[in-house]
Amino acid sequence: MADSGAYDLVATNSFGSITSRVANVTVAAIIQPQITAAPASQSLYPGYPVSFSVQATGGQLSYQWKKGSELIVAATNETLSLASITVADQGTYSVTVTNPAGTAAAAADLTVLSPTSPYAAAVVATKPLLYLRMSETGPVLQSLATNRGSLGVAGSGAYVGRLSLLAEGALVGSSDTAITLSGGRVGIGYSAALNPPGSFTVECWARPLDAGSGSRVLVQSMINGEIADNSADRSGWVFRQSGANLQFLIGGADGNPFYTATVTANDAVSAGAWSHFAAVYDSASLTVSLLVNGAVVTNVTVESPVLPNVAAPVLLGDRGYGGWTFKGTLDEVALYSTALSVAQLKAHYDAGTNAGTSENYPSLIIADGAVEYLRLDEPGLPPSANAAANAGTLGSDWTGAYVGAGSTPGNALVAKGSEGPRPVLFPGLETANTAVAMTNGWVTSPPLALSDRVTAVAWINRQEISTTGDLSWPAWLGGGGLHLNNGNASNPEAELRYHWNGEKWDWGSGLFVPPNVWTFVALVVDPEQATIYMSEGKTLTSAVITTAHAPMVVNSATGFGGNQPDRADRNYIGQIDEVAVYDRALTLAEITAVFEGAYATGPLPPSPLVLTESEGVYRLTWTSGVLQSATSLAGTFSDVAGATSPYPMVATDAHKFFRLRSN
Repeated sequence: MADSGAYDLVATNSFGSITSRVANVTVAAIIQPQITAAPASQSLYPGYPVSFSVQATGGQLSYQWKKGSELIVAATNETLSLASITVADQGTYSVTVTNPAGTAAAAADLTVLSPTSPYAAAVVATKPLLYLRMSETGPVLQSLATNRGSLGVAGSGAYVGRLSLLAEGALVGSSDTAITLSGGRVGIGYSAALNPPGSFTVECWARPLDAGSGSRVLVQSMINGEIADNSADRSGWVFRQSGANLQFLIGGADGNPFYTATVTANDAVSAGAWSHFAAVYDSASLTVSLLVNGAVVTNVTVESPVLPNVAAPVLLGDRGYGGWTFKGTLDEVALYSTALSVAQLKAHYDAGTNAGTSENYPSLIIADGAVEYLRLDEPGLPPSANAAANAGTLGSDWTGAYVGAGSTPGNALVAKGSEGPRPVLFPGLETANTAVAMTNGWVTSPPLALSDRVTAVAWINRQEISTTGDLSWPAWLGGGGLHLNNGNASNPEAELRYHWNGEKWDWGSGLFVPPNVWTFVALVVDPEQATIYMSEGKTLTSAVITTAHAPMVVNSATGFGGNQPDRADRNYIGQIDEVAVYDRALTLAEITAVFEGAYATGPLPPSPLVLTESEGVYRLTWTSGVLQSATSLAGTFSDVAGATSPYPMVATDAHKFFRLRSN
């Protein structure tokens, strides 16, 4: 320890000397090992690779892995890897981390799964990175922003899209947190209490990422297509950033004009700093006042009153259908059904900027009569809340999530558990196979490192009108993917196309997906060509383009059936199921084998039946088939009721024989 310090070297000859740069040396104390990241349990199919890793501190560490009670020879590194697992590899894997000061240990389980259908077996045999079967059921949960105002739970909002919770908040000296928006929004269901016919006030704290050009919603309560027989109705208001300016827009009822007034405070917005923004509308005098940090920066008399929004949700962060997206951090949003005074708003600002009074800020807002008060300080849902299991080789680290796009609580716009492709039409799939239905929303998974050889496979069942924009994504892969072109009211044909690094989208495959039919689709890309496959029956068709592909530049997470990041207009309407993604270009034979798996008939053949032992407990394990037993080898074998792999052996006084039959 005493040798820690700064070292340098002086080199000398007859002409002089020179000193090296300083090298800092730290000799750390050896302490008992502490495991900072334990290995994770895995559930994988036969033939898949698996890795267990551990991270520990303490210095001079050595590692030893075991399966059950048996040492694994040469498994003395932080990571234990098995290249291709079998049923016999199932069990508990533990690692002991040792140094001169002591030991620490951790363990994880490996479960070897069994394909439950010929189609699943065909996909598993091709070893995809991702295989989202989308077989989960139950509601898609939404992360909610709690309303502390007088409207109560009816004013709670839903967090939607790209945003980060638990960001540093605006109030000085407070532990309260905020949200950072990067394409997402908060939506509050329509309520007449949030849209009074008379005076009102809206306030928030905001820290914009920049003050460049562009319109960006802070808070909005305006009709945008909610009135079916009047698409031009913009009744309501928008409080927004417009570059370096602060604006309040009043909407018209018939689109002529869309906005009857635009009140602007020039150069009122600063990037990278918290500001308190407020807009006050006085219905008696038809005046709109904009305040920044408790001071009036503009006061304008408008010609027409604010027409109350009678249908649309209140939105924070964007206008709900693409565009006007705020980027930055938002906090402490409040709406009042009265015109607050300048003195009241100045008191709010003063309380929030003083560490001695910031804890009293919420009581001040409530005392002044806030109908809606969102602190935006919720921790969000746990990662497991909307999990979509990954049955691919990357395992549980790439578990997906069902993501709702609905702007109001209780309306996620994506639903698990709808009927997927099943027998009789598809005998190779389970009789209870489920899919995901959506009018917006998507299923997503962490970003994938992809190259210039990629395959994506999915089953889709589009509605007659299958997109609300120009396209939608059966498979968005982070920098491109397979998309469904048009399929909207103005252009009902739904053609399969693809994107690659912002290019290739204009190639027409000539493959059109019919409505209301389960359709197999696939995209295969290699450095010299791309192939799109499709089948709405038992015949597989394809289209090929010869063109160069550089490695994919992945700039976002994967997404299936729904929104490309920052493009809320590119959403899919229909069902999607059985998505698989590969880091290689599948051959025609492999694509055909996967597709034909949906039509395979007959039972899955039984797998090997393996007897394993761990810590004195004996188990039978298998991946397919039904377990049977008999009291003699030549006797009558009967199904073991409820037996699943691994099956624990129970000691008896009589011989018992086991075998598997096809299922």
